Amino acid sequence: MLLTRQYVGETGNTLLTRFTQHRYNVRHKKATRLPLVNHFVLHGWPALTATVLEANPNWSVAKRRRAEAIWIPRLGSLQPVGLNVGVGRGSQGLV
Repeated sequence: MLLTRQYVGETGNTLLTRFTQHRYNVRHKKATRLPLVNHFVLHGWPALTATVLEANPNWSVAKRRRAEAIWIPRLGSLQPVGLNVGVGRGSQGLV
């Protein structure tokens, strides 16, 4: 049975850089208290798909966080259904 759980995260980095950070945490079992990291420690990366929801290189951190705060409830990615622990600061997979 395939379980689809969503996660919304903002970053000012490239997607490659952000995923490299997430993979490091998974591989080294860092920050496993976070649902995103714990999920991939337990289940691995094979079924991962990523979609860029919005992108604007001119956005400030505050603007990216506002967009993240809109998308998390819109997509229903809050725990326990999704992998986000909150809306806004602290909802990221890395703290």
